[in-house]
Amino acid sequence: MNKSKIVKKLTMTLFTLVAIFATGLTNVNAETKTAEVKNYSELTDKMNDSVTDVVKLTSDITLREDLNFGF
Repeated sequence: MNKSKIVKKLTMTLFTLVAIFATGLTNVNAETKTAEVKNYSELTDKMNDSVTDVVKLTSDITLREDLNFGF
């Protein structure tokens, strides 16, 4: 086997290993922090904290009338 074929095989192997490890490291099964809220003030508090990932509404919430969402 000549030198260029060896270099190609080593390069391809290295690239494959990097791709496998990069994909594996991005699929971390971190725990999701879910908060249940029932009013507007709880909603804004949980949306602004750095711990909560998911906010679940347990009742209807009326948003402020002075906000225009374009609906």
